[in-house]
Amino acid sequence: RRSAAYAAHLNTRAKLNQLTGNYNEAEAQFTECLVLSRDLFGPNSLQLAIVTNNMALLSLAMGRNDEAVNRMREANTIAAGIYNDALKGKKSFERRMFLSNQASVYQSVGNYNEAEKVLLEIRKVYENRGQKSNPDYANVLNQLGLLYLRMGKPVQAEPLLRTVGDIYLRHFGEQSAAYGRILHDLSVFFRLTDRLQEAEQFGMKALTIRKSVLGDSHPDHARSMEQLGLVYW
Repeated sequence: RRSAAYAAHLNTRAKLNQLTGNYNEAEAQFTECLVLSRDLFGPNSLQLAIVTNNMALLSLAMGRNDEAVNRMREANTIAAGIYNDALKGKKSFERRMFLSNQASVYQSVGNYNEAEKVLLEIRKVYENRGQKSNPDYANVLNQLGLLYLRMGKPVQAEPLLRTVGDIYLRHFGEQSAAYGRILHDLSVFFRLTDRLQEAEQFGMKALTIRKSVLGDSHPDHARSMEQLGLVYW
């Protein structure tokens, strides 16, 4: 229980529990992993930055926005010191992932301009490196599309979300959590832009996929049920 292997196991189990909606179990495992990682690897280690980042995303999923902001700030402070060296650089894939998560936190707390700035920076790196078919590039477009929707810019949001759907479908297939998520996001987009028939169509498909892939007790399945309820309202 005092080994690097066990710390990695805790982090992976916590991420799995978060994905399956078992937030309390995930929080307990991340907390144990955080203490262990600090003891094993030190306060300025990549391992500690990763676990802190993961805890920030869990806090965000649980609605603890202030806690998420503080944890993400701490994770990025550690990561910046690691990835700004000559070997990794600010444009490394790992650093982009940290920045993408930072943008998620900014967006959730209403700091839209800062979120847009970060996401556009990451998007440019992917495009300059010819990685426009990468699912992680699609994740960035998805974040940016939802951000533009919140900012009242639907014309900019729709093509981004549709591109994400195409990439996810090619990479993961129709029966996948990722494809179910983008269908849900498109349903939200159509509802908020008063295209209710399309909102129902995409919402029903997202609900069916999420129930099949994640199960009917998963929070994402509940969100799709709520979304359809709002469409019918």
